Amino acid sequence: MPSKNFLLRISQQAALAAALSTPLLAATTQPSPTTAPSTDDIVRLTHDLSSDEWSVRQAATDQLIRFGEDASPALLRVLKESKDEESRTRAENALRQIDDNRIVGPTFVTLHYKNASPQ
Repeated sequence: MPSKNFLLRISQQAALAAALSTPLLAATTQPSPTTAPSTDDIVRLTHDLSSDEWSVRQAATDQLIRFGEDASPALLRVLKESKDEESRTRAENALRQIDDNRIVGPTFVTLHYKNASPQ
């Protein structure tokens, strides 16, 4: 039977590992933009929704979701005007995710800075 001291050290190490890895995972899976996206970026990304390459479509979808409300008008336009089923489906899913993110709000690792300079 392991000693109490050994079990205490193992549980402390496990708790520390969990505490250190959780914010890291959240930060890498849900980055937020540090500056407002340009209209050109959003237009390019909406065109990428119909790319022949899955990785390009997925990257565009993810980035548009990160842009949030700034990308919503362009995504609505794609939803209404595009003849490409893949683009419309991705636009619809991105709009749903943006709305969910708006309702849930920022996560505990999301930082939004306005007019802040690095020190």
